[in-house]
Amino acid sequence: MSDLVIIVTKILAVGTVLCQVFIVLAWLALAMKNKKFLAFFKGKEMFFSLIVVLAGMITSLFYSLFANFPACDLCWYQRIFFYPIAFILGLAIYKKDQRIADYVLFLCLFGSLIAIYHTYIQLGGSAIIPCSADGASCAKRYVWEFGYIGIPVMSLTGFWTVMSLMKIQKFNNSPKVR
Repeated sequence: MSDLVIIVTKILAVGTVLCQVFIVLAWLALAMKNKKFLAFFKGKEMFFSLIVVLAGMITSLFYSLFANFPACDLCWYQRIFFYPIAFILGLAIYKKDQRIADYVLFLCLFGSLIAIYHTYIQLGGSAIIPCSADGASCAKRYVWEFGYIGIPVMSLTGFWTVMSLMKIQKFNNSPKVR
């Protein structure tokens, strides 16, 4: 691995941990209806989500095109659910449409299921659905930081960060909060 790939990976690993902390805080705030925490994000949920999604897109392309890590089948399936979110959010921000949370949540849910399965395989679980024999191995770890952060965990964290932000948006836009 080149020095740039190592540096980028370290930065992404720290960013992943920070997003995981945010996810826990966000769901605790939602469960406790902590309006002070949730109000901080009011009107910015889609913008923050777009930043997360663009970072994930750029990262996946960086690993594929620059670091030359081949994307396995499960990586491609996760991208299929992740990449459209950028276009949905971008258009919603442009049109000032706050009603897109359910569409984004739907994509995040299915992408998360694939990322969970991919993480399971990378942690040594046996594949129920085999990854392509002629392509990249779904079990191969190109990145492994802090003893648990691989590319599927980064993907899962991205999906859950966006899901958390969309749930905050739904909370902030509910009639009871206004």
